[in-house]
Amino acid sequence: MSRLTATPPGWQESVDLLSYHQQSKHHLQGYAEGPQTLDWDDQPDPFRRFYDTFFIDLPLLDGDLPVSCAELFVASAEPQPWSLENLSLLLRYSAGLSAWKTMGTDRWSLRTVPSSGNLHPGELYLLLPASTFCKAGLYHYDVYHHRLSLRALLPTYAQGAVYLIQTSILQREAWKYGVRALRYCWLDAGHQRGQCQAVAGLLGWQLHDLSVPRQRLSQLCGLTRPEYIAVEREYPQWICQLNHCVTTTTSDSGVLEKIISSAGTDWSGQPNKLAPDPLQYWPLPFAAAEQLDTAVTPALRFSQQGDLPADFSGAAQDPWKLILSRRSGQAYAPESHYPLSLFQQMMAALQPGASRLLPDQPKIHLLCFVHAVAGLIPGIYLLPRSGHGAQLFQDQLQRWQPWETVELAGVATAWRMKTANTRKAAGQLCCNQPIAANSCFTLIFLTEYEQPPMVLSHGSDCPQLYQEAGILGQQIYLHSTAQGYSGTGIGCFFDDAIHELIGLENHSLQALYGFAVGDPLRDERITQLSGYYHLRERFV
Repeated sequence: MSRLTATPPGWQESVDLLSYHQQSKHHLQGYAEGPQTLDWDDQPDPFRRFYDTFFIDLPLLDGDLPVSCAELFVASAEPQPWSLENLSLLLRYSAGLSAWKTMGTDRWSLRTVPSSGNLHPGELYLLLPASTFCKAGLYHYDVYHHRLSLRALLPTYAQGAVYLIQTSILQREAWKYGVRALRYCWLDAGHQRGQCQAVAGLLGWQLHDLSVPRQRLSQLCGLTRPEYIAVEREYPQWICQLNHCVTTTTSDSGVLEKIISSAGTDWSGQPNKLAPDPLQYWPLPFAAAEQLDTAVTPALRFSQQGDLPADFSGAAQDPWKLILSRRSGQAYAPESHYPLSLFQQMMAALQPGASRLLPDQPKIHLLCFVHAVAGLIPGIYLLPRSGHGAQLFQDQLQRWQPWETVELAGVATAWRMKTANTRKAAGQLCCNQPIAANSCFTLIFLTEYEQPPMVLSHGSDCPQLYQEAGILGQQIYLHSTAQGYSGTGIGCFFDDAIHELIGLENHSLQALYGFAVGDPLRDERITQLSGYYHLRERFV
């Protein structure tokens, strides 16, 4: 079979984003289209590198600022000065390597931010003004080498704010997940945004999202330049402005537009090709990604303070060590129970305004399969995260009403839909995965979906909803780790079977993500090697 070029023309006619969501669903009768087997020789390289350019090696520092784990969620840390060392901390703990796994002769890395299948489609770019350690320009964060690669000099940008931009390499996900790949890119973009929010807060910095046309971001990042013709394409996901001191101005997309318009031709660097041209493409996710070229990036509004109690369980832990120790649970001990106090703390932390990691106008609400929470009857629970969400649940979910009200400290509304042993149902609905059945509880994220704004935008708000789901997942990852447990994001589930179970007969709500939380079994594949053992000579 002949191989296709890296960016073949005419994949598919443009596709409505609502249609993409529908066509990428898994069903009990069959999964969304994807590869039947995996060719491991064709797996895309998880590390994008640029050659023939200028590099800035970032000092490898262990986080030692005197902050507590509570400051992951509540803004109280003193702002740190803008320096190469603090920028290095931001990038290492937001997106860097955290550990290595081995199996036989194979070795692969883990990162501080999770990714479906450990495929890591995301790439980070930084727009930096002139400083003592760099010239004004656009830089790419090389995760493996923990360095900045210069992409373009911007001499007119001598002073100004710092911007973070995340892109996704869709082919990394399509290699394994086929049609569903774009969903995973959006979810991973949310996890990355949430992790950046957390680490920036430890440095006393703030991030503000900007709504910018994706075509303009592609132009700014050089993603449509000739050097990308023969390599895997990147798609912009989000951009935010980094405010690193009290005098930094608030977000201003007008300033950014001037930077884009004045960008010169002083480009450098050649991106590496990540894999041989694949034997098989999945047109649908690429067509959906192309459809977003004319849309703007999500601009979620975050609660910049947070009011989570400072004495929550795990608050006194070292947040830097916690970030490096976070793991996705690979298997759970079904005999373990989650303390009710910890469950209440976690659910309270997911309420609007409780954590600065979370958007303050939530569209995601929770369906919870409680398996083993001490003091809580096993069953199916509903936890809306806003008054509108509670009304949607009551109006749209037709089964088992009237529901029983459950009192959970710090949670505005909670209902038990049905008392039941939920392990088998949760496992089956999550593509028969044991992690969903053996956890202490498994969440399904239900989003406000076919509402007027979504319909009018022809689904261009889809990425924002998935990103919010990823951000929410990142909050749960960090919180469960602080409590001494683990979490696992679940992107494989039977969409409409979940809707049918709870009596949802339309598209007013849709399942976007699953998440298991429990007592993890030890993963013997994890080594004692630090994430950057291969750069140990650069540790400071």
